[in-house]
Amino acid sequence: MADRGGRVSARAAGWRRGALLVAWLAVPSPSWAQGGATLAGRVTGPGGVPLAEARVQLVESGHAVTAGADGRFRLGPVAAGTYRVRVTRIGYGPRAERVVLRDGETATLEVALEPVAVELAPLQVTATALPTSVLDAPQAVASLDSTSLRRLRAPTLAETIQQLPGVQNVSTGPGIGRPAVRGLAGNRVLVVADGQRMEFQQWGEEHAPSVEVDGAAAVEVVRGPASVLYGSDALGGVVNVVPRPLPDASAGDPRLRGRLRMGYSSANSMPDLSANAEGAVGRVGWRALAAGQWADDLRTPAGPLRNSGFRTVAAQMAAGTRGRWGSATLTAGLRDERLQIAEDPAVDASYSGYQLVGSARVRAEVRLPLGAQRLEVGAGLERNRRREYDAADAAAVTTGLLADLVTADVKFVHAPLGPAE
Repeated sequence: MADRGGRVSARAAGWRRGALLVAWLAVPSPSWAQGGATLAGRVTGPGGVPLAEARVQLVESGHAVTAGADGRFRLGPVAAGTYRVRVTRIGYGPRAERVVLRDGETATLEVALEPVAVELAPLQVTATALPTSVLDAPQAVASLDSTSLRRLRAPTLAETIQQLPGVQNVSTGPGIGRPAVRGLAGNRVLVVADGQRMEFQQWGEEHAPSVEVDGAAAVEVVRGPASVLYGSDALGGVVNVVPRPLPDASAGDPRLRGRLRMGYSSANSMPDLSANAEGAVGRVGWRALAAGQWADDLRTPAGPLRNSGFRTVAAQMAAGTRGRWGSATLTAGLRDERLQIAEDPAVDASYSGYQLVGSARVRAEVRLPLGAQRLEVGAGLERNRRREYDAADAAAVTTGLLADLVTADVKFVHAPLGPAE
């Protein structure tokens, strides 16, 4: 009887919990829980045929959804405001629409796409049987987009891009690496970051470019001579770190978003942290970045690689504005490094030297559209200071280098001046 009474009491308690749950679900949600706007609609092709797998994206917020088999989609809830809606599908031309989303309401949108021919990437062939004009010769270019950069991120720029064809990493330790393009390195390969030339890696094998790639949109590598556009120090090629465009809120409400990335490498006990925030108010956009890496000696199957630890801390800030007249951008960055120099144990097994590298960079750039042409004017200032010590407890600098670099460039981008042959 006691057991039966216990089962009855448990069943009654279960009924009471169920009744409370039903009563809670029946209570209307508070107003703040019902907030947000929703966009729903349908994507069709010629003749009203529904298009499955069409991608619908709110450009300002980044929210996206894929249309179902019936071409219908539903996106939300999102913050109320005015948005640009971009609809794309392979084999069809993209469409952009502007919608106003109101809090607590569902806006509807019907989009019809037109089929277009899909153009495949061209196949470049550089060898010819007959003489070819230099202006007509294709340039071999390889690149890594932002997704690949986050996946392949390494302590140095050269190690990050070394898997690209024709690119190698000339390294004297985990924290020191210089890019080599088709066998050429140093001052024969130009590194450009945010439009600013890096000319501080030609003094020695332990002098590498101080570049942070965490917030880059892409890294492009021009394989082969590019001296016509970049100068004589681009004899072997160019490594161009392309910045991401600043956000723009001219068509809607102010924007603010951020990203925090954390990683860890067990081979050298290296935490890797970065924080990125960006926003826009009207036609003014900004971005801030902070990143850091701290590593101990690299552990290998043969034992630790002595004196191979490093520390890097970087910060960057960019702000700009754009309008029908063009755009203007100001970028400033700081980077501080402590790089231990791994020496060959057969040469000096007790070597504990290291170098301190500090760099500061400021660049301003203005782009002015002139009909089908464009005028680009930029100016930059960079200071790079390197101090090398022969031992961890050394009080005097063994080798010091202070370099100031001032650059200015004016580019006029235009259509071909003569008729095509």
